[in-house]
Amino acid sequence: MLDRSTPILRPPALPGPQQKVLFAERRLRDAILWCEIAPGSLVTETALGDAFNLAKAATRTALARLAGEGLVQPITRKGWRVRPITGATIGSLIQARRLVEPTLADVCPAEAELRRVNDLVPIIQAMRRQTEPQPLLAARQYERELLNLIAAQSNPFVQRWLHELWDHSERTVRFLEGRNAARLAMPDPAPLAAALKAGNRDAVRAERLAAVDDFEIFVGRVLLSDPAEIGSSGHEPADKGQRRKQKPRSVEGNDHTLIKPRGAYS
Repeated sequence: MLDRSTPILRPPALPGPQQKVLFAERRLRDAILWCEIAPGSLVTETALGDAFNLAKAATRTALARLAGEGLVQPITRKGWRVRPITGATIGSLIQARRLVEPTLADVCPAEAELRRVNDLVPIIQAMRRQTEPQPLLAARQYERELLNLIAAQSNPFVQRWLHELWDHSERTVRFLEGRNAARLAMPDPAPLAAALKAGNRDAVRAERLAAVDDFEIFVGRVLLSDPAEIGSSGHEPADKGQRRKQKPRSVEGNDHTLIKPRGAYS
């Protein structure tokens, strides 16, 4: 008699609600961090579900979770606003990084983590000075992996702060690089790896603060070279009659431009 309990004949289980929420959360976070969804955009659950093929309930729950990370904000009866990138936001980000990142000097990575860090160093070194977009993006992903390995040894609260700060920093860099030809230079990871191996806390602290300095200098250079008018919406002023007829910009409709393919910033 055929045994239908065997896993070979068992049909694959459909993804449950929790799996759909996790998938939606990852997809929307990536879209926001990669600036596929423009900073400051007003989006709706329906439009996001259609754009990324997500269930409405999963989209709503995912957005609520992302709101806890400061990536979106609910707007009553309008939808959700993606966190804009402003000078004040960047200033707060730099200040927070200066407070939190030095705590990496207090961690003691295990031998396995140190081996992986040492493996990543030559890979990053080979890619970090490349001028082509793809090698540079790959180098940054390896650098983030290296930092995640170090942060994994922190306590859970500090670890979460670090991940959120790095996420917001990466989003800011991608957005600014999309507006300017300048690129954020990557630091050589070898001194940080050597400091970790030697247990040199002062050197680890100095390396991370230097990385924050580089970020701040890059941001200032881009903003000071941006020809856009400060305080301008980027649209021509309209008279009172025309202003009443204007519709708010959103992702609804077929002609929206707020959701862009990944890589549009480069």
